[in-house]
Order: sequence, then C-alpha cells, then structure tokens
Amino acid sequence: MLGWIKNYARVSIEKPHLGRAFFFFLLPFILTLVVAFLIGISVNVMNVGYNIFLALVAWLLSAVVLFVVVHLFKGHEVSGKFKGIFAGLAFRYFFWFLLMLLVFVVLFFAMPEFFQIVAKAQKAQTADEAFTILGNNADQIAGKNALVLFASFGIIMLGVAAMLFLTLYLVYELINFCGTGSPRQSLLILFIWIALQGLILALIGTV
Repeated sequence: MLGWIKNYARVSIEKPHLGRAFFFFLLPFILTLVVAFLIGISVNVMNVGYNIFLALVAWLLSAVVLFVVVHLFKGHEVSGKFKGIFAGLAFRYFFWFLLMLLVFVVLFFAMPEFFQIVAKAQKAQTADEAFTILGNNADQIAGKNALVLFASFGIIMLGVAAMLFLTLYLVYELINFCGTGSPRQSLLILFIWIALQGLILALIGTV
C-alpha cells in the first residue's frame, strides 16, 4: 500500500492527471448519495452541491499552501509543479471514501437497525419529533452486545488512524518528489502544512 501511494505521488508530480484527481475527489460524495438511496434517506441537492464546493475550495487552498511552503524551502525546483501537487492531494479523498465505506459496512452488520432509525428520524416533521424518535429507539442500540459495540468502535477508530497516516504519508512523498531535500526537511514542511491546513479547515468550517 505504501509503495502504491509513493508511486502515485511520483506520477502525480511528473505527469499530473486532473481527470483521475477529480474522480477521487467525487468518490465520497457519490458514496454518500448511494448510501442515502439504499437506506431511504432523502438528499438535499443544494446542500450536496454546497458541500462539494466547500471541499473543492479546501482542496485548492491546501494545494496552494503546500506549494508555497515547499517553494520556500526548495526554491525554483518546485516551479511548474503546482498542478502535480493539486492532483496528488486528491488521493486523500480516496482514503476518505474507504473510511466511509468501512463505517457503512461495520454499522450495517453490527447495528443494521441504525439506518432504519435515522431514516425514521429524517421523516419527522419537527426537530423535537426527530429527537424523540432517536431517543425512543436508542435502547435498540444500547441493548446490543457490549463486545459487538466495542469491536465496531475499535474497527472504525483503526480505520480513522489508518486514513490519517496514509494521508500524511502521501503528502510527505509529494514533498519529496517536488525537489531535492533531506527527510528532516520534508517532515518540517509536512508539519508546517498540517498547522496551516488546520487553520484552513477552521476558516471553512465557519462559512
């Protein structure tokens, strides 16, 4: 898996493919729509479009920030590689897609009634009615075997940890392929990018 990610980072920098990048970017949203259809939840098209727009802005800004930070350390070696950085960062959305798929599968097998409860709550006329439905049906989930709930939670947390690690490794390799530099320098650039990325997400979250 790590070798595959490293190769993807190299190819993205050397021969960026925006079509493939946008495909990865859209995967989580496609999965969301498919799951909503399967469990009978209605989807607000305007909200989905708005979320896609915000995600696209976040993707673009994260690529700009990474390009600028790498340029500060590696200089003109990075010139002309913004498109590769932008395309390379799209692979993060494939990791997010896999995590969402994992959560769906775990909930489907461990707590299949969860989706029915959510579907019922969404059809409520008011927020109070929705909370009442969730509260009345919470016992179905709470009554599950504690071992099943603990195992499900553990699997999901492992998935989250794996997604974060793979995302950081992807960015680290993108930095490496942007020019010469030591591993220590690449890690420093990565940490700076993480801090700035956090600010970007915080700002977008307030929109």
